[in-house]
Amino acid sequence: ERNIPVAAVRQEVQLRFGEYWKSTPTSFVVDGVDSKPHPRGRKQRQRIIEAAMEPFSSQGYHRTNVSHVTGTLHISKETFYLHFKNKHDLLVAVFDYLVENLTQLEQEITGVSDFVVRARKRAEAFVTFYRKYHKIFDIIRAESIGPERGSELSVQAIYRKILDPVIKDLAKAQEEGLIRKTSGGPELLSYMALGALEFMCYHLLVEGKYSSDELFDALNSALLVAPANG
Repeated sequence: ERNIPVAAVRQEVQLRFGEYWKSTPTSFVVDGVDSKPHPRGRKQRQRIIEAAMEPFSSQGYHRTNVSHVTGTLHISKETFYLHFKNKHDLLVAVFDYLVENLTQLEQEITGVSDFVVRARKRAEAFVTFYRKYHKIFDIIRAESIGPERGSELSVQAIYRKILDPVIKDLAKAQEEGLIRKTSGGPELLSYMALGALEFMCYHLLVEGKYSSDELFDALNSALLVAPANG
């Protein structure tokens, strides 16, 4: 039995455990796409993504290596490579994770009709997002415009995920006379509002002279023609 060829052993394993073999996350390792991975593999993949946040944030992308992530989770590199092709593939997965976080917000405010309430909830969610992920966001921004940039990692996708629903709300609010109309339309106004909000978030982290409520109220005052109940 000790002289059984390796190929024969592998064939026997595939015959006995063929269904499980097919259910392992090999397809998305090759394609970078989560195509019905095994639940256990999906959970492990999520753990790796979340564990990568800390070294990426504290050390930067280029100073972080795979062993920093595997060491945190006490897993082997072989386990890591079952889920990701390389470190860049992991960064893309982190990017997708952030986009998914932003998508969840829109689902939460679907039933909210009041423009001011929707805007405030978005602003509050963005502040939370920025405080938690701003370093990762900066890394993605840098990598998306660097020499090795790829279409799968674009900071524009994050901005579009934030801005597209905002543009719709601003267009409706302008038609209803709630906010001032601008020559560039709601799209330009959304860029200006996001830029102001992002700088406000930076201010909260660095100085903290004003509270988030004061900053939200100032932004509302700059946009609104009159109080919503006026």
